[in-house]
Amino acid sequence: MNKWFIIFLIFSSTLVSANSNFSEGLDFTKAKELNKNVPELQLVCRYRSVSCQAIMQGLVESSISGVKLVPIVLREAWRDEARLMMMANQLDFTAEQHLKLIRLLMGQDTPIESIEDRINVLTAIQPELNQETIESVAYNSEMPKRLKQIDNQLKSYPISSVPTIIYQGRYTIDANQGKTTRRILEIIDYLRTGSKSAVTD
Repeated sequence: MNKWFIIFLIFSSTLVSANSNFSEGLDFTKAKELNKNVPELQLVCRYRSVSCQAIMQGLVESSISGVKLVPIVLREAWRDEARLMMMANQLDFTAEQHLKLIRLLMGQDTPIESIEDRINVLTAIQPELNQETIESVAYNSEMPKRLKQIDNQLKSYPISSVPTIIYQGRYTIDANQGKTTRRILEIIDYLRTGSKSAVTD
């Protein structure tokens, strides 16, 4: 048998085994119920988190698009960040702009406790924002209610830490399962392309 053909078979089998190395329960978790009408890929995170910054950087640099950031309040100290993220989402911040926001908040002790603080932070990232538009978002009295709705929706998933990826409203990948940013991206790719039967079951 041709030695190059043998090398090709060995190489191919290595790739298959690498892609097939992910399993439910160990590398990702399947929710009991499918949540429909949600973005394909949601990143549950907070801005002031080194791990969230790393996975967001990886997502921006990858070919994955349409990432939706989702705020979570696992501790009361995270509430102001959650409000800021909700405002950024309402203002249609891109993944790149969210990443800039993360870097800004990680790089210095920028206050975000007041509405004015949050407006200043958002305009620092996106100076062209219309003042009337940003103020209508910032002073929206429905924000606490919407944050509560998000919190209730997240309770259907086994989320106890950030960052956690929610894929297709059914699968979650947390930092303990993913271990590294690169591996999390590989698991996402596995769920998207390498295990169609698992995604559609």
